[in-house]
Amino acid sequence: MDRAEREKQEQVEYYQSLSFEREFISAGGLTNFNIHYGYLEGVLRGFRSGFLTDTNYRTLCQVSKLDEFKVALVDTDYNGVLDDAGQDAKLDTNTIVSQCYSKFVNEFMHCRAQSTGALKTFLDMIRYEYMIENIVLLLRGMVNETEPKEILGKINPLGVFPNLKTVLTFEKGDQGGLIRLFETVLIDTPVGHLFERYFVNEDDSQGEEKDLRGMLISQKLDVVIAMVRRLWLQDFYDFCKKLGGETAEQMCELLEFEADQTAIRIMVNSFNTPLNDGHEKDLRQKLFPSFGKLYPEGTARFHKVQDLQDLGKVLESYPTYAKIYEEASRDTKDIEDCLLEEEVRLNEFAFWGQNHFAAFWGFVKLKEQEARNLYWIADCITANRRDPASMDKWIPILKYD
Repeated sequence: MDRAEREKQEQVEYYQSLSFEREFISAGGLTNFNIHYGYLEGVLRGFRSGFLTDTNYRTLCQVSKLDEFKVALVDTDYNGVLDDAGQDAKLDTNTIVSQCYSKFVNEFMHCRAQSTGALKTFLDMIRYEYMIENIVLLLRGMVNETEPKEILGKINPLGVFPNLKTVLTFEKGDQGGLIRLFETVLIDTPVGHLFERYFVNEDDSQGEEKDLRGMLISQKLDVVIAMVRRLWLQDFYDFCKKLGGETAEQMCELLEFEADQTAIRIMVNSFNTPLNDGHEKDLRQKLFPSFGKLYPEGTARFHKVQDLQDLGKVLESYPTYAKIYEEASRDTKDIEDCLLEEEVRLNEFAFWGQNHFAAFWGFVKLKEQEARNLYWIADCITANRRDPASMDKWIPILKYD
């Protein structure tokens, strides 16, 4: 890249960074919502009609090889998406999913580019989750001295932020490089304040900024992302409550479930790890979001949980999660599958009402599940796992429309 192109890119990134300024204007209601956001809500509901149906999924399950995915998707909104893929080689699972996911990202960014006011901030806050994941991916790559090209290939396009490539210019072996990285680059990213709150301002993290490299070793990176993601969830929850109206009512319900399933996943993933032993349990408790149906009584009881059976005893006090645990105990599904099914059900409800922002959140989460469905089916075809017990584990979306 020559000097002129580099300066042009820096100018673009500068103005992009300014666009992340927050606006706390009320989302409005029946009388004035359409004035500011009606057009984009209509666009979103147009995108909603493009979800794959049960028939589409069953057609995909019948293909004999991945090259036939192009034909199977002809009568869907993904028609033509794979035309430019696999010309020099056979299609693989990752190519299919990434091409279809790119279509969703383009749709989301179309809405983001035309949004204003509170909706602009709301859509940015949805993206913050993916920015956090991308930053941790970059940090993990730097610590492990992975090649920049390989790292960038794994970046989630929904979480791209200004100056992302600048992160990779820091010397991997420089002991002070990671600290300067936070001081000069990451602090100015849209999610920089969340990392700052964790590494610098959190009471239980005092002094950790002095040993930043130590905190970013592979064993602790999962703790870092869980801590920062908890801060993001709380920030998003508070923002939605400020918006008020139907948006606050629906989004608080959705985010409370997101907080609860985050806590449950942390518990399940901590079994047979150091986080399930001794004083490390105190650290595990700090990873749980500070809101949701399980907070504070349920998450407090998690401290004594040792295994999945103990977890079930805590969840039985909460009807929704008791049902999820019971269903997961039948051996046909695990608790992760059951949580995803409940998440899909709740996000489908986000489209039932009007004049609120929750549908945008629901659209993103349902599209994520659609990508997982495509990956599962394509992976089963590649591995020749064609028995119904394996192939039919995809989760239907908008089944009862």
